[in-house]
This record gives sequence, structure tokens and C-alpha cells, in this order.
Amino acid sequence: MGKRVMRINEMPGDPPRGRRRGNDLGEVAAASSDVGRPLAGRRVLVAEDNVILSMHVAHVLEGAGAEVLGPYPFADEALSALDAGACDAAVLDHELMDSTSEGVADRLAQMGVPYAYFTSHEASEVAGARDGVPVLSKPNDAGALLGAVSSILRG
Repeated sequence: MGKRVMRINEMPGDPPRGRRRGNDLGEVAAASSDVGRPLAGRRVLVAEDNVILSMHVAHVLEGAGAEVLGPYPFADEALSALDAGACDAAVLDHELMDSTSEGVADRLAQMGVPYAYFTSHEASEVAGARDGVPVLSKPNDAGALLGAVSSILRG
């Protein structure tokens, strides 16, 4: 048997095209139950200006069942999203395209919404860290990110 060529959007272990698991949307939906999805039903705002990292954070959170608001690279976009609807938690980069995320953090605190920082800055440089807000250093693995978000949601 010849060697199979993988396409860009395929991962090792994926079934060959045309033979994917699940023939209809019902089977796919049934396969994605809330088991193993600790953030199912939770809305998490993401404010991150790095495109690759924002896609990673969104992917990790969505994989755990969260509905991701954003990612927003600008503080004013994140603030507008908060004005438009509630969220259960947030993951913030300290430095966004137009400013720091301190204004977003202040609004979240006023709303009583827990948040964590995901940043390349030292914890001592992040104002919220002094208030016991978790600060995850970039880069970080999916487990640490999920652990931090799950922890802040538990209170």
C-alpha cells in the first residue's frame, strides 16, 4: 500500500477524506458531549493582539466547550463586547494593540467577572497581579490555560 499524503488541514490519525467518522451532523453532535469539556456553556472573552496566540487561546477554550468572545486585539473592542453582553470569565494579554488591558480588567472587576492574564510581561508589571489575579506567562500549554480559567470560574 502506498504512502498517504496528508493535506494541510489534516492531523496524523485523521481518517482519509471521504471516510470521516459520522455521516451526518447528528452523529457529530452526539460525539461532542459535555464530558471532558469543563467549560461547556461558559462564555469567555479573549483580549489578545497576537494573531497566532489568539487563535491558540480560542482553540483551547473552544475545545473545552467554551463560547469564545473575540479574540479582540484592541481594548476598545473588548470593552464594546462587554457592553453588548455578559461573559463568565476573561483571558487578557496585558499589552494590546492600542493600550494595555487595564481598562478591560477594571470593567471586568466592576462587573464581578473573574479574569486571568496570559502575557509575556512579568507578573510585577501587571497591575491586576497584585490583586491575586492569575498571571500565565507566554508561551504556556493548554493545560495551564484551562486550569487557570477553570480555577477563576470556581472562585
